[in-house]
Amino acid sequence: MSKTEADNLKTIALKLSLGMGTYIVRLHYLQARVFASTVRERKERLGLRSVIHCQY
Repeated sequence: MSKTEADNLKTIALKLSLGMGTYIVRLHYLQARVFASTVRERKERLGLRSVIHCQY
């Protein structure tokens, strides 16, 4: 294998790993956002429940 071929393979591998890294980061970011919104909803529901309990 010539040096240019090796360099090309290296750059391709680097691009692939960077792409996967950004993809994984995006995935984690989306999961974190979904998790935060569900937690917020749960807190609101709990808050509503406690308000209802206080009324009765």
